[in-house]
Amino acid sequence: PKPVNDNSGTRKSEAVTRENENRNRNEGMKKGVLTTSIIGLLLLLVTGIIFYSIYKREQKQLFSQMETQKNSFTE
Repeated sequence: PKPVNDNSGTRKSEAVTRENENRNRNEGMKKGVLTTSIIGLLLLLVTGIIFYSIYKREQKQLFSQMETQKNSFTE
């Protein structure tokens, strides 16, 4: 005879459901970490480019000043 309170099928389906939820949660976390890393890297790259361009512009200005002073001293 079959037991009246046989919940083994229900327990298995709940375990499978929990396993799928955990797998989906982990995949979502991995995608989130990857996305955040890419955004952080891009921000770092853009910031570096901006600071480098500012530095180069200031260097050009200083060089121009030095050339002007050099020319005025030689005259």
